[in-house]
Amino acid sequence: MEQIVASLIKIISRYEFLNNLIPGIILCLIFKYIGYNFTDDNWLTNLVIYYFIGLVNSRISSLSIEYLCRKTSFIEWRNYSSYNNAKNKRPYLATMQEIANMYRSMASVFMITLLAILYKQIANYCLWLNNNGYWIICILLFVLFIFSYRKQVNYIVKNIDELDNDKKCSN
Repeated sequence: MEQIVASLIKIISRYEFLNNLIPGIILCLIFKYIGYNFTDDNWLTNLVIYYFIGLVNSRISSLSIEYLCRKTSFIEWRNYSSYNNAKNKRPYLATMQEIANMYRSMASVFMITLLAILYKQIANYCLWLNNNGYWIICILLFVLFIFSYRKQVNYIVKNIDELDNDKKCSN
Protein backbone atom coordinates (compact mmCIF):
# COMPACT_ATOMS: atom_id res chain seq x y z
CA MET A 1 0.00 0.00 0.00
CA GLU A 2 2.85 2.40 0.81
CA GLN A 3 4.33 1.73 -2.63
CA ILE A 4 1.04 2.66 -4.31
CA VAL A 5 0.84 5.93 -2.37
CA ALA A 6 4.50 6.73 -3.12
CA SER A 7 3.93 6.02 -6.83
CA LEU A 8 0.83 8.23 -6.91
CA ILE A 9 2.69 11.08 -5.22
CA LYS A 10 5.44 10.86 -7.85
CA ILE A 11 2.91 10.88 -10.70
CA ILE A 12 0.78 13.80 -9.48
CA SER A 13 2.46 17.11 -10.22
CA ARG A 14 2.24 20.08 -7.88
CA TYR A 15 -0.08 21.79 -10.38
CA GLU A 16 -2.46 18.80 -10.41
CA PHE A 17 -2.33 18.60 -6.62
CA LEU A 18 -3.20 22.30 -6.19
CA ASN A 19 -5.71 22.58 -9.04
CA ASN A 20 -7.34 19.16 -9.21
CA LEU A 21 -6.90 17.08 -6.09
CA ILE A 22 -7.35 19.65 -3.29
CA PRO A 23 -10.36 21.38 -4.93
CA GLY A 24 -11.80 17.92 -5.69
CA ILE A 25 -11.54 16.88 -2.06
CA ILE A 26 -13.06 20.16 -0.87
CA LEU A 27 -15.88 19.95 -3.41
CA CYS A 28 -16.66 16.34 -2.45
CA LEU A 29 -16.77 17.32 1.23
CA ILE A 30 -19.12 20.22 0.46
CA PHE A 31 -21.27 17.98 -1.77
CA LYS A 32 -21.51 15.41 1.02
CA TYR A 33 -22.61 18.15 3.42
CA ILE A 34 -25.38 19.35 1.07
CA GLY A 35 -26.59 15.83 0.30
CA TYR A 36 -24.62 14.54 -2.71
CA ASN A 37 -22.20 11.82 -1.66
CA PHE A 38 -19.84 10.56 -4.36
CA THR A 39 -17.31 8.84 -2.11
CA ASP A 40 -16.83 5.20 -1.30
CA ASP A 41 -15.27 3.18 1.54
CA ASN A 42 -12.18 2.48 -0.59
CA TRP A 43 -9.46 5.14 -0.29
CA LEU A 44 -8.08 4.45 -3.78
CA THR A 45 -11.53 4.81 -5.34
CA ASN A 46 -12.00 8.02 -3.36
CA LEU A 47 -8.67 9.37 -4.61
CA VAL A 48 -9.79 8.79 -8.21
CA ILE A 49 -13.17 10.41 -7.46
CA TYR A 50 -11.51 13.41 -5.81
CA TYR A 51 -9.17 13.81 -8.76
CA PHE A 52 -11.97 13.51 -11.32
CA ILE A 53 -14.25 15.95 -9.49
CA GLY A 54 -11.27 18.30 -9.20
CA LEU A 55 -10.51 17.89 -12.90
CA VAL A 56 -14.12 18.76 -13.78
CA ASN A 57 -13.90 21.76 -11.44
CA SER A 58 -10.62 22.86 -13.02
CA ARG A 59 -12.12 22.69 -16.51
CA ILE A 60 -15.17 24.65 -15.39
CA SER A 61 -12.91 27.27 -13.84
CA SER A 62 -10.78 27.47 -16.96
CA LEU A 63 -13.71 27.78 -19.34
CA SER A 64 -16.17 29.84 -17.29
CA ILE A 65 -14.42 31.75 -14.48
CA GLU A 66 -11.50 32.74 -16.71
CA TYR A 67 -13.86 33.67 -19.55
CA LEU A 68 -16.08 35.81 -17.31
CA CYS A 69 -13.11 37.54 -15.69
CA ARG A 70 -11.57 38.33 -19.08
CA LYS A 71 -14.82 39.51 -20.70
CA THR A 72 -15.72 41.80 -17.81
CA SER A 73 -12.13 43.13 -17.59
CA PHE A 74 -11.96 41.92 -14.00
CA ILE A 75 -8.46 40.70 -14.89
CA GLU A 76 -5.98 41.90 -17.48
CA TRP A 77 -4.85 39.37 -20.04
CA ARG A 78 -1.85 38.94 -22.31
CA ASN A 79 -1.52 36.70 -25.33
CA TYR A 80 0.13 33.33 -24.95
CA SER A 81 3.31 34.33 -26.84
CA SER A 82 3.87 37.24 -24.47
CA TYR A 83 3.38 34.92 -21.50
CA ASN A 84 5.87 32.39 -22.88
CA ASN A 85 8.47 35.09 -23.55
CA ALA A 86 8.04 36.55 -20.07
CA LYS A 87 8.16 33.09 -18.49
CA ASN A 88 11.47 32.37 -20.22
CA LYS A 89 12.95 35.59 -18.80
CA ARG A 90 11.32 35.25 -15.38
CA PRO A 91 10.71 31.57 -14.58
CA TYR A 92 8.93 32.41 -11.30
CA LEU A 93 5.95 33.56 -13.44
CA ALA A 94 5.09 29.88 -14.03
CA THR A 95 4.70 29.41 -10.26
CA MET A 96 2.67 32.59 -10.00
CA GLN A 97 0.41 31.34 -12.81
CA GLU A 98 0.01 28.02 -10.99
CA ILE A 99 -1.11 29.87 -7.84
CA ALA A 100 -3.46 32.11 -9.85
CA ASN A 101 -5.01 28.99 -11.38
CA MET A 102 -5.46 27.53 -7.89
CA TYR A 103 -7.38 30.65 -6.84
CA ARG A 104 -9.49 30.38 -9.99
CA SER A 105 -10.17 26.71 -9.18
CA MET A 106 -11.25 27.59 -5.66
CA ALA A 107 -13.58 30.29 -6.98
CA SER A 108 -15.08 27.60 -9.19
CA VAL A 109 -15.54 25.28 -6.18
CA PHE A 110 -17.85 27.83 -4.61
CA MET A 111 -19.62 28.66 -7.88
CA ILE A 112 -20.33 24.94 -8.38
CA THR A 113 -21.49 24.70 -4.76
CA LEU A 114 -23.96 27.53 -5.33
CA LEU A 115 -25.19 25.87 -8.54
CA ALA A 116 -25.57 22.50 -6.81
CA ILE A 117 -27.61 24.06 -4.00
CA LEU A 118 -29.75 25.91 -6.56
CA TYR A 119 -30.23 22.70 -8.60
CA LYS A 120 -31.25 20.79 -5.49
CA GLN A 121 -33.82 23.47 -4.58
CA ILE A 122 -35.30 23.58 -8.09
CA ALA A 123 -35.28 19.78 -8.49
CA ASN A 124 -37.47 19.51 -5.38
CA TYR A 125 -40.20 21.29 -7.35
CA CYS A 126 -39.46 20.10 -10.88
CA LEU A 127 -40.02 16.40 -11.49
CA TRP A 128 -38.36 16.55 -14.94
CA LEU A 129 -35.07 17.81 -13.43
CA ASN A 130 -35.28 15.23 -10.69
CA ASN A 131 -35.78 12.39 -13.21
CA ASN A 132 -33.20 13.54 -15.78
CA GLY A 133 -30.26 14.65 -13.64
CA TYR A 134 -27.94 11.93 -14.99
CA TRP A 135 -28.67 12.89 -18.60
CA ILE A 136 -28.06 16.54 -17.84
CA ILE A 137 -24.76 15.79 -16.09
CA CYS A 138 -23.54 13.56 -18.96
CA ILE A 139 -24.39 16.17 -21.59
CA LEU A 140 -22.78 18.96 -19.57
CA LEU A 141 -19.63 16.87 -18.99
CA PHE A 142 -19.40 16.08 -22.70
CA VAL A 143 -19.69 19.77 -23.60
CA LEU A 144 -17.20 20.73 -20.87
CA PHE A 145 -14.54 18.27 -22.00
CA ILE A 146 -14.95 18.89 -25.74
CA PHE A 147 -14.41 22.63 -25.15
CA SER A 148 -11.50 21.84 -22.82
CA TYR A 149 -9.98 19.69 -25.54
CA ARG A 150 -10.32 22.55 -28.02
CA LYS A 151 -8.71 25.02 -25.61
CA GLN A 152 -5.77 22.68 -24.93
CA VAL A 153 -5.20 22.01 -28.64
CA ASN A 154 -5.27 25.78 -29.27
CA TYR A 155 -2.43 26.23 -26.73
CA ILE A 156 -0.44 23.51 -28.47
CA VAL A 157 -1.02 25.12 -31.87
CA LYS A 158 0.00 28.55 -30.51
CA ASN A 159 3.25 27.06 -29.19
CA ILE A 160 3.98 25.35 -32.50
CA ASP A 161 3.23 28.57 -34.41
CA GLU A 162 5.48 30.51 -32.03
CA LEU A 163 8.35 28.07 -32.63
CA ASP A 164 7.76 28.20 -36.38
CA ASN A 165 7.86 32.01 -36.29
CA ASP A 166 11.11 31.90 -34.29
CA LYS A 167 12.62 29.62 -36.97
CA LYS A 168 11.56 31.98 -39.75
CA CYS A 169 13.01 34.99 -37.95
CA SER A 170 16.36 33.32 -37.36
CA ASN A 171 16.77 32.25 -41.02
